[in-house]
Amino acid sequence: MEKPRLFFIDNLRIMLITPVVTVLLPVTYGGFGSWYYKKREGPTHHTIQKAIDASKPGDVILVKDGVYDEAVEFPKGRVFGREGARLIVRAENPHGARVRRFTVGADWITIEGFDVTNAMGGLRNYGISVSGCRNEILGNYIHEIEGGVGLYVAGEGNVVRGNRIYACNKGGWIGGKDNIIEGNEIERLIWKEQDADYFRFVGERNVFRGNLLHGTRQDEIARSHVDGWQTFAVNRGTGEWFKDIVIEGNILMDFFHQGLMMSGRADWEGRTYSGDGLILRNNVFAGGGHIMMAHGIRNVQAYNNTFIRMGGSGLLFRAESRTDGTTTTGMVKNNIFLDCNGIYGAEKGCEMESAANLIFSRAKQYRPIEGRKDILNQDPLLADPDKILGHDGRPFTADDGYLLKPTSPALDRGVVIEGYAAPGDIFGTSRPRGTGWDIGAHEFTPKR
Repeated sequence: MEKPRLFFIDNLRIMLITPVVTVLLPVTYGGFGSWYYKKREGPTHHTIQKAIDASKPGDVILVKDGVYDEAVEFPKGRVFGREGARLIVRAENPHGARVRRFTVGADWITIEGFDVTNAMGGLRNYGISVSGCRNEILGNYIHEIEGGVGLYVAGEGNVVRGNRIYACNKGGWIGGKDNIIEGNEIERLIWKEQDADYFRFVGERNVFRGNLLHGTRQDEIARSHVDGWQTFAVNRGTGEWFKDIVIEGNILMDFFHQGLMMSGRADWEGRTYSGDGLILRNNVFAGGGHIMMAHGIRNVQAYNNTFIRMGGSGLLFRAESRTDGTTTTGMVKNNIFLDCNGIYGAEKGCEMESAANLIFSRAKQYRPIEGRKDILNQDPLLADPDKILGHDGRPFTADDGYLLKPTSPALDRGVVIEGYAAPGDIFGTSRPRGTGWDIGAHEFTPKR
């Protein structure tokens, strides 16, 4: 069998070789691990696109530092990679090679470690677009995409991990099926003719996990309504709907209007509901407005989240009054509400099951509400709610401010969530570690 080939590229030349020995060296992108191949010598090409056009499944294309004025494309219909033989396109040094954009319409391709930016403008502008299947977008720095979105993702089974998206109108527009959006950082949204949101989403069984969303400034978003996650599945003919979405273990902080905004309706182009099945668990929302507005969404599950100093109306289940009046159903359990203006509630006709939420404010006392089994007026004793990322300023580390102290009243007082096959917390720590589940995003682990 013919050996895979290794392309080596700089801004003057692209070299193709057949490696005898492959050397891997570890590197990191914003705290997320990855790998790259050591440089080899070989024949030349003149552009990244030409190297891609000359590639075959299993090849590795390394790109040397430099500025490449290219909008690189992998057109649908051509086989660039296959299972067990990915085509890998990788910057030799993380973020040392700059391109305008990548458009990935094919399958089994890895794009890793690039600096991606352009001023091409327009509401459909993007940094990286993925519509194929089983692709990997890893450790790229996508920034200042004028008026556009850092990442478009459709297709099926794609992995978007460890990317940093900075100063774009939107962080990601995510659709398709079974895509994993994990360990990315989105910072400082910028208004440009349309709302600035961290994520817009549709599709089925997509997972948003372990992302850090932060740094947006109110003076840079003008008239925009900024959401952490937003979906509108109420306009017929758009093909927009969602089912069984998971949003877990993320941190959303600094300025934003709503953590999660959703609208749906019944009898949706062959579907019973346009929005059906969403899990919000193990997340930390801090310093924004409303926690969630769910209009006409079925089967919403919000559990084991930590909400800190949210200034809006809280977590609300509402009917979709603008269209057909579809009501929202679901449950709210095991959440911490610390110094929040609004807590949670449901409009008439909506169905909300609740239990074991810990609600505390330094500014007011809460009275029991008949039928609710919450823990009221007990300080959850978080490590440091003024410093969500802790003193090291890094997310998902042992000094993060939302962690529970050993004496927290949230320990062991949560309820078991049925159907959660392998329950874990924001770090992936399994639940329970004590006699019962802890409340909030963090499961406290006693030191032994």
